[in-house]
Amino acid sequence: REPRPPCRRAIRPDRQPLGPADLRTIDQHEPDRGHHAVRAAPVRRRGDDLLRARPADRHRLRNLLIDLQNPRYDPRTSQREALATIAHDQGIKLVNLAEDIVDKGLNPSDLPIVTLTEDGITYTVVEGNRRVAALKLISSLSLTVSLGLSQAIAKRYKALAEQTQGTLPKEVDCVVLSREDANYWILLKHTGENEGIGVVS
Repeated sequence: REPRPPCRRAIRPDRQPLGPADLRTIDQHEPDRGHHAVRAAPVRRRGDDLLRARPADRHRLRNLLIDLQNPRYDPRTSQREALATIAHDQGIKLVNLAEDIVDKGLNPSDLPIVTLTEDGITYTVVEGNRRVAALKLISSLSLTVSLGLSQAIAKRYKALAEQTQGTLPKEVDCVVLSREDANYWILLKHTGENEGIGVVS
């Protein structure tokens, strides 16, 4: 028998087929180091299945990149520089976040939002950079030490690294969107109630 061609399948949260206008394509044969490269799911418009939740995708921590264009800071030129910026700026608050993640895990109601990069393997984190930075600092003690953090903060990261040695998850649940679509949800989250459609206090 002739080999079957690469298989593509369209999925949605209830795992039923969708029409071309509402597809999310997964190529099961792309070289993604064990994970499928996922195209960003479109923001659902009026007339689409508005109440259907957008599914999460699980990706390796090493494949998640800190956003070099993070609006909190001036643009950065490398992952190391971007991570160091967050670590130094957030200081004790980032350590507290890291400890909470180790204790309770990532907030399942507020997953990181990522967008697929041009290489088809890595993802840029557009929402949740602090959480991903905290995980990276816990997972690589040598990296943490090299960033020149204060002795007190570095000591707490070291304790977390030792506590989670061999048990820290290597994968993170994320929502994959285009940067354009992600911006809508990010602005809605961070700009108040917006007459009821935003985050109501």
